Amino acid sequence: METPLVFDSADFQLVGMLHRPIQSPAIKTPGCRIPRPAVLFLHGFTGQKTEAHRLFVKAARALARGGFIALRFDFRGSGDSGGEFEQVTVSGWRQDARAALDVLLRQAGVDVGRVGVIGMSMGGAVACHLAAGEPRVRSLALWSAVANGADIVEVVASPDSLKHLAKHGWADRMGNKVSAKFVEQFKTMRPPADMKRSRCPVFIAHGAADETVPVAQADQFEAAARAKRGRLVEKLIIPFANHTYANVALEARLIKATVAWFRRTL
Repeated sequence: METPLVFDSADFQLVGMLHRPIQSPAIKTPGCRIPRPAVLFLHGFTGQKTEAHRLFVKAARALARGGFIALRFDFRGSGDSGGEFEQVTVSGWRQDARAALDVLLRQAGVDVGRVGVIGMSMGGAVACHLAAGEPRVRSLALWSAVANGADIVEVVASPDSLKHLAKHGWADRMGNKVSAKFVEQFKTMRPPADMKRSRCPVFIAHGAADETVPVAQADQFEAAARAKRGRLVEKLIIPFANHTYANVALEARLIKATVAWFRRTL
């Protein structure tokens, strides 16, 4: 079952989709349902709650079939949510992620002790920050995540658009107005440092042919995750996969591995 969900983060209205298992949870006693584990989805820069080739939709439905409750939503300035893209900042997205986690935890049937997060690309960086400050996040999955914004700043603004940014205060990224504040915050992001402050198990997936975020950034996350003694860490590098795993077989492999991860850790 899939239900639209609207909630607030500061002054922004955010729009999401809540996925529940199609079959009703088994009933132990009248009026008492078995709580379900839940997973929050965080999309990437210029992405939406569906993500490329409906990757998030397919993954959320796979989790629902596996007995999970899942929430995917649009960050401020993205998709159906309120605000304009030029209002997007890294700090704002972090605020939105916390608001979405709070909303997910309030949903009927969610086991608040078994909640995980999937972060895609820049959403992975936000997920690391969320997990570092939120003991309620019990498991983490990073897909093509950004480990060092300074190394790939051209992803958010090309050299030519950076010149425009310096003069006019915003850069053009594929028809999106990117603010100077966003670019500065993006360049100073260090998600592996957040990773070291968290304790939850971490699944790191990356495409070997990622043209946007180099696969070497997955190694930075792995090193940071393994710095926490005793932490469960798994890394999956998928041959031939690009940034969004845009291939039927490759995306299926990613989704299957991710569902298995959350079954193991939640």
